[in-house]
Amino acid sequence: MWSDRLSAPYRARYATSPYRDRIDHVAGALCQLGYQEIVITEYVKEWLRFTHDLEATGLGSPLHAGAPEIATYLAQRFPTGSPSRIRFIRAAVRIWLDTDAQGRFPRRIRPPEPGRNALFHAWVPGYVEFLQQHRGVSERTLRKTRLVLGELTEFLERQGLQAWPGLQPRHLHAFGLRADGRKAITRAGHASILRRFLQYLSLQGGLERDLSAAVLTVRSYRLAA
Repeated sequence: MWSDRLSAPYRARYATSPYRDRIDHVAGALCQLGYQEIVITEYVKEWLRFTHDLEATGLGSPLHAGAPEIATYLAQRFPTGSPSRIRFIRAAVRIWLDTDAQGRFPRRIRPPEPGRNALFHAWVPGYVEFLQQHRGVSERTLRKTRLVLGELTEFLERQGLQAWPGLQPRHLHAFGLRADGRKAITRAGHASILRRFLQYLSLQGGLERDLSAAVLTVRSYRLAA
């Protein structure tokens, strides 16, 4: 068992930790996923360090891996050293925070979703519900859709757009030309999401005409990477 691999100081900390049930739950989830005991043991050590730090600073447990307290902890925990070790520590904290009651956790850190403005609330929630109920779209795709449309509505708000009927091709061109450093294949996927949303918007009466053709085409070459 992984607990047998803990050194005496870690065993003592584990035995008195108020997070012991949580440690057992998350470690058990990793066991079910086939993680090696030696790897789980290293994760347990990091969880004990992390929770001890939270207790010492009186912060309690942050709600998500993107919380400012997490960035501060990681910077202090391992300010310099091998990139692989830093990645391991980050993964340990993320798994600890994100594992749910069923023992599931996302394999990648999710970026924080953009803010919600009036443009977003006007049509995006209804569109996402439509995709979920009538198209059987996966949660991962729904999350990506909300993210992309959140970025669009924030951009349009900064451009001074107050309502969807005022959307013009120039707005979509400017959004497509912004420099965000993303790979062509990613931008191509986002463009596809925008086109489908604009088609939906025109069919539902949110726009007087279909502006999906105004979304810039992104060339993605098969061996570009």
